[in-house]
Amino acid sequence: MMAGRISGARCGALVAGTFLFLLLSFSFQARGDVQVRSPSGQVFLDCSSLKDAYVDRHSGQEAFARTLLAVRCFNYRMLVVRASAAGMKAFELEHGVGEEGERAAIKALDGEMQPGLRRLEGGLPSILQLAAPDVSAAALAEHYRFELIGRARIADRPVIVIDAVPMDELRYAQRFWLDSHSGLPLKRLTIDLAGRVVETLQVVRLEQLEAFDGRLAVNSAMPVDGGTGVSWLPEGFVARGQAAVELAGERMESRLYGDGLSSLSVFVGPWLDAAALPAGLHALGASKAMVRHLGVKGSGYQVVVVGEVPDPVLVQVAEGVAPADDGHSTQGGRSNFRRE
Repeated sequence: MMAGRISGARCGALVAGTFLFLLLSFSFQARGDVQVRSPSGQVFLDCSSLKDAYVDRHSGQEAFARTLLAVRCFNYRMLVVRASAAGMKAFELEHGVGEEGERAAIKALDGEMQPGLRRLEGGLPSILQLAAPDVSAAALAEHYRFELIGRARIADRPVIVIDAVPMDELRYAQRFWLDSHSGLPLKRLTIDLAGRVVETLQVVRLEQLEAFDGRLAVNSAMPVDGGTGVSWLPEGFVARGQAAVELAGERMESRLYGDGLSSLSVFVGPWLDAAALPAGLHALGASKAMVRHLGVKGSGYQVVVVGEVPDPVLVQVAEGVAPADDGHSTQGGRSNFRRE
């Protein structure tokens, strides 16, 4: 199947919706393998364990376990550059944590002027989205091999370099540069099966770094209405959230699936001439998109699967999407995805 490139105003909302969904809706609530449980059953992260020396970690998995904790237990401000086939973008990120909980905000430094930092209600930006709810380094090690590569410097700070090598061909490899002091990720590469870098996220400035030594509640995964909506996912991928975007005035429902490091989004909506995207596999910036058209009981649907995963995964997921069979079910709050 030849890969094309989606272009034109009709896909602008889809591209924006995909980016924002991946950026904001993948709520970061990783365990970090350091948990305590209250008498009521509430599970907390113990941030006080960050007092342990990071440089004493003797394996890639141990180092990454601390990183999962660090992204939640440190206060910081970052200037981040994202580079991909779609170009370069710069963002200013802030993360705050204290007894009252967590807060995060982002400001795009490219494009149209925007007033100040925007609060992130759904989660942390993608350089910090290192695991999904209830995922630990031990759970990630079922699908990735963590290898300690060496040492370097990023943003004038010493770092250790770790590879997350997938154990199958259903997900991409990733390389992380982790701050030697805090454990925060300062650079992240996503590498396809051919060894090509498809996306780079790099911190060029890190400020206001301060550790929180209290406890943080571990929340459950975001509920997804109507089941997963797909018949096949790579092992380890589960539903992580849902949202909606508009394409040519038509609502497309979107769901996010991930294994903790890799993720993909599935969009389902009415197939109308004004909103139709070309069927097949397409380039979409750093990601690929698989578009499928189908009819269910006289109603036309288009299915779009977007992610930084191998092409066969996108194709197989798209072929397994089951839209609702009761017409355009976007009205009245009903889902486009078939209930299981």
